[in-house]
Amino acid sequence: MINPREEPPGTLIADFQIREDSPWFAGHFPEEPILPGVAILSMVTEMIGHFEGMQQKKIRIAGLKRVRFKLPVRPQDTVTLALSREKTRRVFTYAFQAWVKEELACTGVVLAEQAGIG
Repeated sequence: MINPREEPPGTLIADFQIREDSPWFAGHFPEEPILPGVAILSMVTEMIGHFEGMQQKKIRIAGLKRVRFKLPVRPQDTVTLALSREKTRRVFTYAFQAWVKEELACTGVVLAEQAGIG
């Protein structure tokens, strides 16, 4: 993760440089490498951990909703992720958008619960 920043309050934005030698590309696909969707979701959960760590909270991922992959991410792309959090009762929702070259690559919602409660 490169330079996470909170702007506006409640929204975290970070840039990820996708390295050509990333193990995510192994076998996906040798002739036309694209970043697997699970790798983008991994970046999102890394950001959630950072966001909650800043507030001294521990959470666990409880689910995904409305995840849409709209554009392939390739080696050496920079992915800009924007994450906003909302809390409803015991569940946190994190809406996210992933951008590559000013084009929307992926969107979705991650559901999480505070760890150790329930």
